[in-house]
Amino acid sequence: EDRVRWIVDTTNETSFEVNAGSNPSLNLTASRMVEFGGSVYWDFNDDNSSDVGEGVANVIVNISSDNTNLSLLTDANGDWAVYVPAGTNWSIQTAIEGFSPENLSASVGSSPHYDDVELTAGVVDVDGSISYIDDEQFATISDSIVLELIPVEGMVRDSVTPDKVLVDGEWLGNWTAQVEPGDWILRATHEGQSLVAMGLVEADVAVGASLDLELTIGGWILLETEWLDYDGISRTLADTDVEGADMVGESELILNIGMGMKWVASVDDEGVLEILLIAGTIDTSSEFEVVQRNLTMTYTGGQGLTVSPGQEAPSAVLSHVRIANHEISVTTLNSSGSDLEFEGDVDDVRVLLDTEGGFQQVEFVLSVDYLGHEPFET
Repeated sequence: EDRVRWIVDTTNETSFEVNAGSNPSLNLTASRMVEFGGSVYWDFNDDNSSDVGEGVANVIVNISSDNTNLSLLTDANGDWAVYVPAGTNWSIQTAIEGFSPENLSASVGSSPHYDDVELTAGVVDVDGSISYIDDEQFATISDSIVLELIPVEGMVRDSVTPDKVLVDGEWLGNWTAQVEPGDWILRATHEGQSLVAMGLVEADVAVGASLDLELTIGGWILLETEWLDYDGISRTLADTDVEGADMVGESELILNIGMGMKWVASVDDEGVLEILLIAGTIDTSSEFEVVQRNLTMTYTGGQGLTVSPGQEAPSAVLSHVRIANHEISVTTLNSSGSDLEFEGDVDDVRVLLDTEGGFQQVEFVLSVDYLGHEPFET
């Protein structure tokens, strides 16, 4: 339970015969063994810690100390563990295809010791092609087509601009890029003619991916954002650094068009998003925290939109509401009427029997602190 074991060392005295009557005393030596392990993970959200779903399975973990060499394999959660002698020093090395090897040292004391190892994925090649009606029609617009690879929501990476593969100085539609493994959204646009193509690029470790798309007529959306601070002043998602209403971190506007294509979009300085998208239904959402009156308050909002081909959707507003918080903290200050001989905390008492076979009344004095941020009446 405490991840510690005692192991009796093998000596000539560990094998003995017990006879009837008295027996000679034995001196046995036991070694203290403690658990040594950790997690091997790939940091999708770039927070420098191992989170749920980031563990990498089947990683070879080689650990060595003096004359001891052990080879382990991580489980489905990326975890590994083994018992080693207390007070020893170890070297850790990882190996798995598609990731660079990692090396670190660890000193194991008298208690269990754990080290997390962050893997760095090698870039992979992704490629494909963009088309439109026929080669002749494509040639008339090819120079104005913009390509972008966008990481899906939850994968914190910078967007990547694919390279256009030129043939005799002319782009025929083929593209290529190098990205970290993971899911990316390829977006190709010709804004002058409202043409757009979008698809999911599932770049596997050490393999990469390929995706071919055809441009079609898309539609524009114009989305404004709004939230009211505690004093009733209207703000937008662009108001991230306001005196008396400072956002915690950056606001994130999430767009979801389905088929795994969900990403974080940026608003302009006015808190507005104008973007060309493929036709269909789109869900927009946002959640953020604001420090006001020395309290952290959470805001959330969502808005569904319909994108029609060749049209600009009516202007919409993504409004955010403050999540009500009525949390309280109750502390017991003292009590009376309980058994004075019982030794317990102020809120841990023992009641006394009364003369009628019931229990004597116990009174508690409580302190109640309101930790929320909504007005209330008592």
